[in-house]
Parts: sequence; C-alpha cells; structure tokens
Amino acid sequence: MTESTEFRNYFYVFRDIIRSMHSSTSLQEVLDVVVNKCAAVLNAKGALLRSYNPFTERFDVRAACGLGENYLSKGPVTTEKVLSDPSELHRVKVIRDLWHAPRVEYPQEAWNEGIRMMLDVPLAVHDRMLGLIRIYLGHQREFSPDELDFMRTVAEQCAGIIERVQCMENQQEHFNLLATQMDKMSSLGRMAAGIAHEINNPLAGILLYSSHMRKKVLPGSGLDEGLDVIIKETKRCKTIIQGLLDFARNTKPQRVSTNVKGRVENGVGYVKKNLLAGLDLPDFTALAPAARHWLDAVANVRIHGETRQKPTVLFEK
Repeated sequence: MTESTEFRNYFYVFRDIIRSMHSSTSLQEVLDVVVNKCAAVLNAKGALLRSYNPFTERFDVRAACGLGENYLSKGPVTTEKVLSDPSELHRVKVIRDLWHAPRVEYPQEAWNEGIRMMLDVPLAVHDRMLGLIRIYLGHQREFSPDELDFMRTVAEQCAGIIERVQCMENQQEHFNLLATQMDKMSSLGRMAAGIAHEINNPLAGILLYSSHMRKKVLPGSGLDEGLDVIIKETKRCKTIIQGLLDFARNTKPQRVSTNVKGRVENGVGYVKKNLLAGLDLPDFTALAPAARHWLDAVANVRIHGETRQKPTVLFEK
C-alpha cells in the first residue's frame, strides 16, 4: 500500500466519522461508526469504546466490534486501572505486554481472544476523562506518528460529541424535573382551589350573621367595635379566597386599577402612633436619624400581628 493510498484511507475514515457526528441523531450510531472505522483503518482485530460512569466510577462498554461475547461480558473497567498515570490523559498508550500492563484487567481472556497488542486512546476534554477507545490487534506492529496523531484527532472529535450529548441529557433531565415540579404545583393549585371553595361557604355564614348582629347592637355598647373588626376581617378573608379561586380558573389576565389608599393610610397611622406621637425633635433634620433608629430597633424586629414573623425575615425571603 502506497503512502498516498494510506492517506486516502485515513481521509475517508475521518470524513465518514465526522459525517456521522453531524448527520446522526443517535449517539450510539456515532459510537458504532467510530469503533468500526478505527478498527478497519488500523487493520485491527477489533475495537471497543468505553464511557466513564461518574456514579460507579467505572468505564462501561458503549460500542464494540470484532470481539467475542465472552470477552465483552467480563464487565466494566475500574478508574484506577485506566487512569494509573494521569499524565497520559491526552496521550495514546501502546500496550505490548498484556500480562504486566496495569490497564489490562483480564490478560488471560484477552490472550484467549487472540489479542496480542492493544492501543488505548483516551477520550478527554480539558482535564476530564469521558471515555476510552481501545484498539485490539492480533499481532505486534509499530505505529507511525501520523497514525497515532490520527487516533488522537478522532478521539478529540468523539469526546466533543459525547460532551455535547451529556450536556443535552443533563438539560433534558433538568427540564423533566421542572415539568414534574410544575405538575405538582398544578395539583396543589387544584387542591387549594377546592379548599378555598369549601372555606368560602362558612365565611359567607360568618359575614351574614355578624352583619345581622351589627344592625341590632346599639352604638357605644362595646360590642359594635368587635363586630366591625369581625366583618372587616371576614371580608378580607373572602377577598383572599376569591383571589385563589380566580387564580385557579384558566382566565386571561386583565389590568385593573387598584385602590391602595387604605393600605397607605394604615401605614401612615401606624407611624404617627408609634413613632411621631410624643417625639420631641430640635428640627426637621433630626427626623431621618430618629426614624432609622426606630426602624432598626422597633418596627423591623417586632413580630407582625398577621404574619407572626419579623418584617426583616419576610423582606429577606
């Protein structure tokens, strides 16, 4: 075989591998093409591609050709065997002595398979090991620098496609988790809507009877203020419940004006009663420091009557 013929063979193999990487939607098809083409261009007995499993810290078989089932069924390879020398992460390892090579876990089985030499090509991205291509040869031979460089180039391309697929699988897993979470929230929303509907009925009864009693109570009797509070808070609860029911319904959102006058006035009244009442200041410039001290020492650290939490805790959430 002439040098030009060998160059043409390597070119065709590399072209077929790159074409499969860009045209195939299946990672398994790409890995099968890689092992078959690499074994063919090197006139090898067979080839095997292992991918690193971070959960078991082992290299599992993903694609193989030219090897018997007995040899392939020996199981995964441990990380300690493959990465016995971390400095060779990006180097092709030629294994001539099967019996004393730390990387070879099953030398007897390999010899029985007719294997007399191995070529390990790591699949690595930066300093992260993704897998390994192992070429099996039935006889001893020498490899030219061009052949080793060709295998490194193929391994780089293969490692890149494996990394992209792993990234896509991680994203898909994340999307599936979000979909599951959304389904849980949807179920929770339906349950909350059912509970809100059940709570709405007794609230209507409370509002009805408290309003009826308010009409019969004389002003200044001491009961009118309590009934007013019951009516006010019951209406507020009904508003919250109605909001839950409206949110549970599949309706188009609408922009409406909202009256915040009551909320603002309640806040202003609280400040007047708790900060300004009895406050003696030399001039207006002293108000800001006094208000800051009151917020830090009183208002923001008190236990709120409705939320039963400190305002600073709610703000952090």
